[in-house]
Amino acid sequence: MQIDSRREFASFSRLAKASVDEELAGNNTPANGSQPSNGQRRSNARRATASQARALIAIADRQKLNLNSMLSGRYGVQQPEELSITEASALIDELKATSNGNGAHR
Repeated sequence: MQIDSRREFASFSRLAKASVDEELAGNNTPANGSQPSNGQRRSNARRATASQARALIAIADRQKLNLNSMLSGRYGVQQPEELSITEASALIDELKATSNGNGAHR
C-alpha cells in the first residue's frame, strides 16, 4: 500500500511541477486573449528572481564556469537576471546535477 502512495505522490508532484513551469513560462493565454509574437517571448516572461541570479553565480563560481559565456551562448543574454524565471530554474537544476557525485562538470 505504501508503494502505491509513493507512486501516486511522485506522479502528482511531476504534474504539479509541470503545471507551475507552464504558468511561470507564460504558456497560458492572457486574460485578454492576445498571444505574444515569437519575438516577445522573453519580454513577456517573468524575469529570474534575485535569489536565482545569486544561486547561478554561486554555482558557476564553485564549478569554475564562465557563466556570462554560457548565458550568451545558450540564451543570448549577458546577465542571469535577464533569464526568465523558468530558464533560470532549469539552468540551476542542470548545474546542480552536473556537480552531484564527484564534483565533475561539463
